[in-house]
Amino acid sequence: MKAVRLARRGPIVGFVASLVLALAPSSASADEGVKPTPPATAPLAAVVAPRLVRGGNVPYPEDGKGDTEVVLELVVAKDGSVQDARVIAGADPFAAAALEGSRGFIFEPATRNGEPVLAKIRLAVGFAEAKETPEPAAPVAPLPSPRARVRAKAATARVGPVEEVEVRGRRKEAGQTTIGQAEIRDIPGAFGDAFRAIETLPGVVPVASGLPFFFVRGAPPGNTGYYLDGIRVPLLYHLALGPAVIHPGFVDHVDFWGGAPPARFGRFAGGFVSGETREPAQRLHGEGNVRLFDAGVLVETPFANERGTALLAGRVSYTALLFSAIVPDVRLDYWDYQTRVAYDLTARDRISVFAFGSHDYLGEVNRTVDLEGNQTSRVRTVFSTQFHRVDLRYDRKIPGGRTRLAITAGIDESNLGEDAVSRDRMLAARWELEKRLSDDVTVRAGADATFDHYDLLDDPTRRGGTEAFAAIFPPRNDVTIGARTDLVWKVVPRVEVIPGARVDLFGSFISSSVALPQSEKSTLIPAVDPRVAVRVKVSPTVTYVSTLGVQHQTPAFIVPVPGLQVGRLSEGLQSAIHASQGAEVALPLKFTVIPTLFVANTFGLTDATATCGNDIQPDDTRCIRRVSGRTYGLELALRRAFSEQLTGFVTYTLSRSTRLTRPLTFRESRGLSTLGQLGELQRIPGEFDRAHVLNVAASYALGRGWRVGARFYFYTGRPYTEEVGGVPIPPYNAYRFPDFYRFDFRVEKRWTFAKTGYVALVAEWLNATLRKEALTVDCASFGSSQDLESSLPGSRCKPDEVGPITIPSLGVEGGF
Repeated sequence: MKAVRLARRGPIVGFVASLVLALAPSSASADEGVKPTPPATAPLAAVVAPRLVRGGNVPYPEDGKGDTEVVLELVVAKDGSVQDARVIAGADPFAAAALEGSRGFIFEPATRNGEPVLAKIRLAVGFAEAKETPEPAAPVAPLPSPRARVRAKAATARVGPVEEVEVRGRRKEAGQTTIGQAEIRDIPGAFGDAFRAIETLPGVVPVASGLPFFFVRGAPPGNTGYYLDGIRVPLLYHLALGPAVIHPGFVDHVDFWGGAPPARFGRFAGGFVSGETREPAQRLHGEGNVRLFDAGVLVETPFANERGTALLAGRVSYTALLFSAIVPDVRLDYWDYQTRVAYDLTARDRISVFAFGSHDYLGEVNRTVDLEGNQTSRVRTVFSTQFHRVDLRYDRKIPGGRTRLAITAGIDESNLGEDAVSRDRMLAARWELEKRLSDDVTVRAGADATFDHYDLLDDPTRRGGTEAFAAIFPPRNDVTIGARTDLVWKVVPRVEVIPGARVDLFGSFISSSVALPQSEKSTLIPAVDPRVAVRVKVSPTVTYVSTLGVQHQTPAFIVPVPGLQVGRLSEGLQSAIHASQGAEVALPLKFTVIPTLFVANTFGLTDATATCGNDIQPDDTRCIRRVSGRTYGLELALRRAFSEQLTGFVTYTLSRSTRLTRPLTFRESRGLSTLGQLGELQRIPGEFDRAHVLNVAASYALGRGWRVGARFYFYTGRPYTEEVGGVPIPPYNAYRFPDFYRFDFRVEKRWTFAKTGYVALVAEWLNATLRKEALTVDCASFGSSQDLESSLPGSRCKPDEVGPITIPSLGVEGGF
């Protein structure tokens, strides 16, 4: 008898949905309990259960006797390996043998609409005792050895009736956007990199086309938190061409919050980007790619009878060779690495070591000719940066949840030219707990502590002969201690509430050698960040979502630079209040639309674009002057499932971002305008206030392994202020740069072989139409535009275009 038993699961790290949920109409929400559908009418084609491909090595136990059967409950991962197993029926020694042997089982994974998904099944493992062969009266051949006799008592694994199938997906938090690996690989212009795909999300405003830095709901790039498996990292993409610092095959999915994330995330006043790596696989597999500008590889293999796994991945660029041929005076290269070793102590306990790092370098060739005509060249470092992390963790599965203990060591370093090197040595510890108290309540908690030692490796007084750099980025010790908790509470079947809070203590202790008042050298500031999120199932196709939260952050540089962190904690924390109201609406033909209204108010913000304009210098004290800001708007996302032949999305952001600041005033003296004092508080458009940002992308499977895709990317010009002799004049930010758009294209031809092998030829081009972008302006010297060939309407300035910033790529990738 085949029976499908439906079980409603409470919200846990990976949300568990029963099989009937997948059989329900596509408009049903993934977090709503659904009553069983009679097997005769259920559209079974939507979900395909796992199929056993290889039974592994299940030995008949030496102290066993007779024939018997053991029933196991297995969690089958998306790659077909067994992620977890437990005994449902059967006694030792057979139960222990079946449980141990199940680690080697390989399945064709479960699929939902053709996409692999996590699944839970029950499997019957039958043991049949082999009969001993009678000894002949006169031996004519050697008897089988005892070892051979044991092997002859083989166990056979067969798939019994599937009593329960559960399809497990990721539980979506209120306000969360998740990009899966299958979707990431098909986004034109993202080059298959999970973190570069962030620019396609609503609420994300680019600094410039092609550069991996973004304003998120008005917050500067340095106010966005980056995490990988819960590890804080300074950045998730290379500073050069922007590929991710983690091999794409290592990333399972990327989660994004524009603001007010769960209590797990904190210490940043803006958005959050969290990458989650894939679970260790129980089979040998690998993948790699070679492109015009870099090459990457990933290999993972099991060991110790498949109780452990080892993974090694990395990427290296050869842009130094490419740029030396195209731009001889520029040197640019990058590399990264990742390695992970995991070992299952028991079926519930795992230890692992995860290490990864990244390096970027930008240099300039200076050529000189002596009096005798001999030419010499020297490469000058314009900018270089690197970071490394080692994470040692212990994971334990507990009834109804999990817990983790981890210790992380790291080093970040940036060379800002040849005169200053900033470094951060970090040591952190964290504890995480997730426990389902009942079908309706799950508690999540954690605590962590981080120690950062910042220092300068070179004498900063050589930077223009001042100590300003050391005053802004002083050598010091920063300590942060925090705890957090929240509850995922299903008040009634249609209403879910997640109240929570973080409590953090920020401390900074500056070196005595820095010329600062003693009162500024030792600072302790506590912060409390309450959060609440609500999800209400209004109808089978509409879900209302609301978030509200407070966030605090220490002073920050405008963009995330490893090892470079503003040290003026004595001037207070940055703080922000984020709120959003939205809905998730399921449409016909597997479309989903998500409109969201949001507002973000920030206080004590270190936004260098508002206080320094285009002339941002790390040692300019104006660049860390505090401002307040407000951003509000509408985000709209329309998506179609990426498992379909024709897939795609439309994301649109309509927003207004302002800053409350004190612009410089001017006074007239003998007919000339001279720079005066700071003026009255004014609310002006932010430097990166882009009213409209639009992404339209589509991907179509032509058949026979061909897939083509295109993306249209548009945003309006950001504001600017006219200048006279380099000095800004009012009205401030009253004019706009020209609008910008670009087209990206992607073509892929894929060949498959065996069960999991593939080879693909991929052609991709970011900004294929070679559009240039205006980033600065040239203004007339004395209020006249006669000395300019052209000017913007109503302005005495003309745009100064750069580029085009374009990245063509032709590559081969494959895996097994």
